[in-house]
Amino acid sequence: MPGFTGIISDLGGPTANMWRLHCKDPKIEAACRRLSCVYPGICKNMKTDQMPLVRLYRKARALPGIKRVFIASGLRYDLAVETPEYVKELVTHHVGGYLKIAPEHIEPGPLAHMMKPGIGTYDRFKAMQASLRSRERFWDIRVPKIDSIFDNSLVPRPSWSPGVPPQHRKLVAATHRSPI
Repeated sequence: MPGFTGIISDLGGPTANMWRLHCKDPKIEAACRRLSCVYPGICKNMKTDQMPLVRLYRKARALPGIKRVFIASGLRYDLAVETPEYVKELVTHHVGGYLKIAPEHIEPGPLAHMMKPGIGTYDRFKAMQASLRSRERFWDIRVPKIDSIFDNSLVPRPSWSPGVPPQHRKLVAATHRSPI
């Protein structure tokens, strides 16, 4: 294809690592009354094996003319920690600088309203990624994205996740200024 450089900028989707995840039994799924398969915890009936996705990533990398395949979509780190091989594949071959993950908040109340896992799950992902980084000589590639689900004028400054580097704190603080 003329003009194609061999780089696929995003082989993801709205959430990169939810491809082919589904209930283990259609009958269970039809009768299920849960609002979410992943909140308040991952449903025991959900197939969370991400090895089909790992194999897809590897096939894409092996195609003739492909130099790099990046995952630029958001990532559900609570699902990623279920398949350590997925995290290794992702960190080793598919991150082009920063990995977008979203611990949207660090407080249990707002996280519960957003139907997101607690900060402990983020810490598990961070430890897994750090372990790979030390063994494989990778940079720290996580970029936590902290969202506010309330009126910013009520908060003089944001709460910080332990993983938010000081240079990002200045940027976030500038967007969370109190009018007082």
